[in-house]
Amino acid sequence: METTVKTRPDEDILEDIREFIRGYDPLKRDRGHLQYTSDKGHVVLIGHTRTTKSRRVLVDNVPDIPGVVSVDSAHLYDDESLRFEVGRVLPRGTFVRVNYGTVVITGTLPKGVEEKAVIEAVKAVPGVRADKVVTEFI
Repeated sequence: METTVKTRPDEDILEDIREFIRGYDPLKRDRGHLQYTSDKGHVVLIGHTRTTKSRRVLVDNVPDIPGVVSVDSAHLYDDESLRFEVGRVLPRGTFVRVNYGTVVITGTLPKGVEEKAVIEAVKAVPGVRADKVVTEFI
């Protein structure tokens, strides 16, 4: 006896993800910064959310959508966590703001610390949009 596995069309899965995002207000604001694909039910989530909670809500609920086989969220970031990760590579006297992966570094660089080195360290943090690192040093 042969067993057939019913699969759901990827277009339907993607539409359910869109509807889920539209139905949760914090994610609704994030939707322009999110990308998602489905290939035979294997969903990949990419982009940025403003909050850890929004990211968690998305990652926790997408697997419950009918037809979803797996979810890869390795390239889905939230600004709250990203701010802490960037803060770990910054020298004393500097501060950071993050907005959907765009990083603004402010404050005063300590003597002997080069701006270029700080920027390169920040760009190396996963989730930082390397083309969107801005400095506003005093």
